[in-house]
Amino acid sequence: MNSRWVQGTLLVEALLAATILGTMLLASAAALGVAYDAIVLGKFQSTASFLLQEELEPLLTVRDSGWANVSANGTYYVAVSGSSWRLTPTATGEVVGDFTRSVTISDVYRNSSGQIVETGGTLDPSTKKAVATVSWQVFLPRSLTSTLYITRYKDNLVWMQTTEAEF
Repeated sequence: MNSRWVQGTLLVEALLAATILGTMLLASAAALGVAYDAIVLGKFQSTASFLLQEELEPLLTVRDSGWANVSANGTYYVAVSGSSWRLTPTATGEVVGDFTRSVTISDVYRNSSGQIVETGGTLDPSTKKAVATVSWQVFLPRSLTSTLYITRYKDNLVWMQTTEAEF
């Protein structure tokens, strides 16, 4: 065989091997970047999920202390006042580290079958819709939301005099 042809073949093989190796390294680096992003996003979502639950759970305690405490529509955040929870009105939400959280309380309407409807229906004075939102603007900005329906019960019931015909 011709030695120049062998040297040329080796050069082509070396270039081909370098190209394949470079492509593999580039793909590996891209995969590591995606994996890192997924890990960090998972951390943010996990923390946001915790903050979301931390915003919703005290609402039941606020409700238990009196229906009037949750009956006003608006945007709030839950805060400790002395030894009890209270709703604090807010326009932007409560900032907790890199996160902003709030809960929006609104009226609930029901259709003639008693089902909750988004539009139309009759106002249910004994149910409120609480939508908690936690958002972040750092690293891949996102938000999580969760909805809780709060109802009157126990000592929060309002006695309403009715007539025999209404039964």
